[in-house]
Amino acid sequence: MAEFQRGLPTWVVIVTAVVARILFGVLFTVAIDAGRLSESEWRSDPNAGDTQAYTNEAIVFLYVAAQFVFLIVTPFAMTRRPRLRAAFWAIATPLCLLRSLIATFGQMAG
Repeated sequence: MAEFQRGLPTWVVIVTAVVARILFGVLFTVAIDAGRLSESEWRSDPNAGDTQAYTNEAIVFLYVAAQFVFLIVTPFAMTRRPRLRAAFWAIATPLCLLRSLIATFGQMAG
């Protein structure tokens, strides 16, 4: 019973730290692609650039907010062991930063 109260197994927490980062990245890419204006909207609307910029800013803000919530809430929800929380943060934080850089440069490139 004491084992059950400690939270999820270590491997589940570590896999969550890695896989969730990949899923957030995929969702971010899908959201940015879905938010692109069509060619006809670009031609018909003189403010299409502003509209696209505001949409992209909102998506990036939501992405960053989701990352922060994930990094803060998930370890506390998954386990009560401080060392496992530290391991989660040690894995998820660099992946979060690396994925953010890749997403930012990817969006700047194309």
